[in-house]
Amino acid sequence: MNNFSRIITLLRKERGITQKQVAMDLGISQALLSHYEKGLRECGLDFLLRIADYYSVSCDYLLGKSDIKNPASYEAEAEALAI
Repeated sequence: MNNFSRIITLLRKERGITQKQVAMDLGISQALLSHYEKGLRECGLDFLLRIADYYSVSCDYLLGKSDIKNPASYEAEAEALAI
């Protein structure tokens, strides 16, 4: 299991939703989502962007390049704390 597959699985489980629901929402089969979550298939850029929007996280977070889920909300939080 790679970072991407682990992260999308954790995000789904954090929200308490099924693979079937996520797959329906994203317009893919549950089997394909399962393959992504198990690391058996690599997704394309289009899916990466759609799932980042779906979970409101950055692509860098999904790829394991950043620990910050959403830089925009992180920056807003930092600005609010600075005031």
